[in-house]
Amino acid sequence: MRLAKSGNYGADSRRALIEVLNERMSALRMSHLGAYAPDETAAMWTAESLDTGARGRLVDGEIVIVRTLPGSSAERAGLHAGDVVIAVDGIPVQEASDVQVLSGFWEILRPDETRVNLPVQAEVIRENIQPKWLSTQERKGVRVLKIPSFLPQAIDNDDWKLIVDELGEMRSRGDRLVVDLRGNQGGSFPGMLRVLGAVSCRTDLIGWLYRDDPPEVGSNIGGMQNSIEAEPQLELLESQGAIALSPFKTEACFDGPLVALIDQGTGSVSEIFA
Repeated sequence: MRLAKSGNYGADSRRALIEVLNERMSALRMSHLGAYAPDETAAMWTAESLDTGARGRLVDGEIVIVRTLPGSSAERAGLHAGDVVIAVDGIPVQEASDVQVLSGFWEILRPDETRVNLPVQAEVIRENIQPKWLSTQERKGVRVLKIPSFLPQAIDNDDWKLIVDELGEMRSRGDRLVVDLRGNQGGSFPGMLRVLGAVSCRTDLIGWLYRDDPPEVGSNIGGMQNSIEAEPQLELLESQGAIALSPFKTEACFDGPLVALIDQGTGSVSEIFA
């Protein structure tokens, strides 16, 4: 904790401590090994989190607001795109991601060089993680499908079934497809495999989920069950030691030209998908 407080880790002492832990664990060079606060873990699996509604970016060493979520505390406080966040409760803001979680009085430098202090409070915000068509970014013959998450609740619903039907119609029309995975932190393996089958018409082996040593190529290992629940998959992994990963076959699918968009926020099973 002393190291977290003395180092250049930002204004939130708890997040600073987690950052120190993650820096230390990075020396182990193990994929997906990291420490998270309880609320961060809950946010990953419920899409509900404490959030100010502000979104920032590091520009020339300054934290610049790029947008605010409608109805959020940041919007109500009067934050606008182009505002520079100097400090929160007098403590300098170091990371662009800090503006999403830090509550207090924000010292803001406006584009016209005026300085203001605005009260901003992190509140419970539920993200919309349902896949959707981005019609404003489309043009003739090219459709854009935004997939914010592979969490079970994002895929296991009637809206996704309608998207699958549309993917089948696109296949018959000869359309092209862009799948936007930017900011998708992952979710469930079955959810990802359902989507992968729908946007590629693939059912061949893409890899394994295993406990100890990786299976030999050509091994006769049972595949993951097409169930969005985690328990059947864990039981299968326990009994077999490994699970074959193959996209699930869907009633309709798309097998035309496809581009996947990713960024630094694309992680976990989203990386496998891409």
